[in-house]
Amino acid sequence: MKHRLRIIIPVLIVLAIVIILLARMRQPAAPPGVILGNGTIEATEVDVSSKVAGRVLSLPVDEGDAVTRGQLIAVLDSGELSGQVESALGNLRAAEAGQAELRAGTRPEDIRRLKAQYTGAVEARAQAQQRLSLIKAGARGELIRQLEAAYRLALQQLDLVRAGARPEQIAQARAAYQQAQARLALVQEGPRKEQVAQLRAAWEQARAQLSLVEAGARPETIAQLEASLEQTRVSLADAERELARAQALYDEGAIPRRQVDLATTRRDAARQQVAIAQERLNEAKAGARPQEIQAAREVVEAARQRLAEAEAGARPQEIKQAEEAVEIARQKLAEVEAGARPQEIEAARQAAESARQRLLEAQAGPRPQEIEQAVAQVKQAAAQVAAAQAALDLAVAGPRRETVDAARARVEQARGALATAQSSQGQTKIFAPAGGRVTLRNVEPGELVMPGMPIVRVAKLHDVWLRVYVPEPRIGLLRLGQQAKVTTDSSDRRYPGRVVEIAQEAEFTPKNVQTRNERVKLVFGVKIAVENPDGSLKPGMPADAVIEVGN
Repeated sequence: MKHRLRIIIPVLIVLAIVIILLARMRQPAAPPGVILGNGTIEATEVDVSSKVAGRVLSLPVDEGDAVTRGQLIAVLDSGELSGQVESALGNLRAAEAGQAELRAGTRPEDIRRLKAQYTGAVEARAQAQQRLSLIKAGARGELIRQLEAAYRLALQQLDLVRAGARPEQIAQARAAYQQAQARLALVQEGPRKEQVAQLRAAWEQARAQLSLVEAGARPETIAQLEASLEQTRVSLADAERELARAQALYDEGAIPRRQVDLATTRRDAARQQVAIAQERLNEAKAGARPQEIQAAREVVEAARQRLAEAEAGARPQEIKQAEEAVEIARQKLAEVEAGARPQEIEAARQAAESARQRLLEAQAGPRPQEIEQAVAQVKQAAAQVAAAQAALDLAVAGPRRETVDAARARVEQARGALATAQSSQGQTKIFAPAGGRVTLRNVEPGELVMPGMPIVRVAKLHDVWLRVYVPEPRIGLLRLGQQAKVTTDSSDRRYPGRVVEIAQEAEFTPKNVQTRNERVKLVFGVKIAVENPDGSLKPGMPADAVIEVGN
């Protein structure tokens, strides 16, 4: 008996399960005047994305949160865009300043300066013409008189050379000879005690300097050099920023190329200063180089040798040098007492001949090449006058209409660039385009987002619908605007709806229809808009619909 029960009980359980499943799979027959359907609740979903790239600073909403239209969704880093706005604003101000300068016309100061240049060019032309006239007219009387005086002076100098040395020159040579003799006596006598003491002090000083070189730089010296290096680096950073700003303004046409060149020169000078400061610091940290220590040792050795020589007295070669100096002074005295040498007389004679030639050239009149040179100078001065006149005329007439139009176009371009930069900066704060509920949070704070990349997804819960599938034999009963009732498994509440869309082509029943018999039939998709004022219907919820079609 027990064995039979063990068999019967499982069989009964299996039969019960089969009966329940069959009961569930069997759809109830629709009452007259209605069409039954089922499906899942769907809603309009909006992917909220950014128009600009940036790093997410804050994301105050999470999945499941309800949002309202215009609510802040995310905030992106706007540091770089703020710089672009400032740059665009600077370009606009520069363009407006250029336009204002053109509208104001040439300043009175500039016109006065150009007038002064024109007047100076006219005067230079007059001077060149006057010089040409003088050259064509020949040398003036005063120029000939000057050349005659120079010739007489050269003749007098020749006479003086031929006459020999004057008494004072002889006295000077004799004094030099006596001084050399006194120097010889001092050398023969040897160094004095104070000289030896002075050489000994120099030796001690050289030894102290050698100790400093071998010890290397002091810590405070290194600290001072490091501070100097840091200061030069700051100056270099300022120069590079100034160069970048000048380059940007030049690219926009706001400043001339000369300012960019000046900024480049300042940047290069700052780089050189950094290199020099770095090299000094490296040298201080590395200590004295072997060759420097060797040089200091050589100085000590040289001071020691000079001291030893002084203590040992005058050497034979020093006495010999002093005797040679005495002999040279004696010979010089003898030459002065003997009179001028033939070569000196010849030099004086040649100088007198040169002065005579210049006098003869002046008396003969100008050469052809001098006249040609003067004519070329007159033409050059006339060209400068014409150039100054043209510059003055341009300044008085003011800028051309095309130049003003170009300046106006640059202002409009700068305004457009500023508006674009400000618009991009405003895109760093992202707001909800419509009310609903967040169904997907795609990024986290700190992540980098690109333009068009979804940040969150918002479902419009006030705009939900249910799509059901009606068999082909009954599709003729449906009309747009027919009323429907929608229910869900979560509650007994009935939600009012209406038919808003009927498919124009049939299709096979989708797989989510429960029975196999229903899945092989041709059906038409029907979209039912459902009222959801409190947002209780959520996307993905299974729902049943009853469409009222009448008898």
